[in-house]
Amino acid sequence: MKKTFLHKILFQNFIFIKILFLIFFPKEIFAQENNKINKKQMPKNLKKILKNAPDNLKVFYKNPKKYRFQAIYTPIIRKADNTPVLGKTQIFGVKNNEYFYPASVVKLPIALCALEKLKKINNPQINAQTPIAFEVGHKPQTAAQNDTTSQSGFASVGHYVEKIFVTSDNDASNRLYEFLGQKYLNQNLHQKGYKNFCVTHRLASPQYSIAENRYTNPMYFFEPIISKNPDELSELRKTNLNEIKASDLNPELNSKKVNSKKEVNIGVNNSEKNILYSQKEEHNTDNFFHKAKNSLIGKSYMSGEKEVKNPLSFKERNFFPLTDMHQMLKTVFFPEFCPKKSIFDIRNEDLTLVKNAMRLLPRQSVVKEYQKLPDHYAKYFFKDLKDDEKIPEHLVIYNKVGMAFGFLVENAYMINEKTKEECMLSVCMYVNENEILNDDKYEYDSLGFPLLVYLRKAFLEW
Repeated sequence: MKKTFLHKILFQNFIFIKILFLIFFPKEIFAQENNKINKKQMPKNLKKILKNAPDNLKVFYKNPKKYRFQAIYTPIIRKADNTPVLGKTQIFGVKNNEYFYPASVVKLPIALCALEKLKKINNPQINAQTPIAFEVGHKPQTAAQNDTTSQSGFASVGHYVEKIFVTSDNDASNRLYEFLGQKYLNQNLHQKGYKNFCVTHRLASPQYSIAENRYTNPMYFFEPIISKNPDELSELRKTNLNEIKASDLNPELNSKKVNSKKEVNIGVNNSEKNILYSQKEEHNTDNFFHKAKNSLIGKSYMSGEKEVKNPLSFKERNFFPLTDMHQMLKTVFFPEFCPKKSIFDIRNEDLTLVKNAMRLLPRQSVVKEYQKLPDHYAKYFFKDLKDDEKIPEHLVIYNKVGMAFGFLVENAYMINEKTKEECMLSVCMYVNENEILNDDKYEYDSLGFPLLVYLRKAFLEW
């Protein structure tokens, strides 16, 4: 009896104390409730998923060395108040000193560095939409200022960024590389902690030697001319700068000062007051070559119609370790969990620009040429879709892909808005069974894409 009475007194006191807390400390009580983790978002097991892959895809689990296969998975868990919590990162086969060709994934840091440089220029008249022009320092450089896919008719950093993510446009990336300069780009990334990163060449530009890639074009930001005649402006925008001599464009190559009389030739007012910012041709004399192992790839490669019976050397090519890709993705979407020095210092509106571009599908672009492309064009995790099929609206992906020489790379932040599952998933592999490079006979369709589709479903849908 005494024990029962004692329990009753304790219970009544407990209720009384809880009521007092609710009255005097309501915020603390509700904060605890909001901090509870949504149990539906349980992290999955990367190794187990790879082990349980369909029989034809088990090769990546059983022989990651042959396929240079690496994967990094970070689950994102949301509290009741939607605050993100990063689950424990899981890795498989990751070796930071093992070479793989990153292909177009290097466009992510190039885009971020370009937007950061815009802010550092610190000119209120210059933003991501300001027209940009590139001149010619020496061959094989080409000039550019017009962009027929742009609504304004002019090129801009912002439009290049969108093209980089929506269609993985090589020219857009190369122009931002020229805006940055090889030395600035690599030094900036190293200072942020991406020590093994290197970009030493333009993409899909075999006309440039390694030495010529050290040079980057003269360029400038400008104010477009204000023409009273719309037809005149339209014609000016159609001007092909590649047909204009370098001496006509570059004051450094011409003893005569460029003045407003030249504006009819190049489509903009090139007088001093309309040039908002300019930089001369830059030449990088430092070496930024990677030190990764096993950068001799394959047993042979095609050079035109001839097969060269030697491995293809990637010693002087770009390199971007998978751990750095994953970390950089995290800085864009979850900077609060990243070292301060690894975060890119870009304007809020430019960060929004990047996120929107990483999510944008070709059919959602304002560029008519892109609207004809399938949803999966630059979303390799969705390569199971037919060309006329759309990515389901509840499945959201922000990503950057890469594919070249048999290497296949996906770096993505994905969300299932129905199940509330979300994760960051970075994957690279080499699918070239005959070990001959440049013969266009790679196993992207039979091995690479099916694995990526399987991983998407396993982490996001099942």
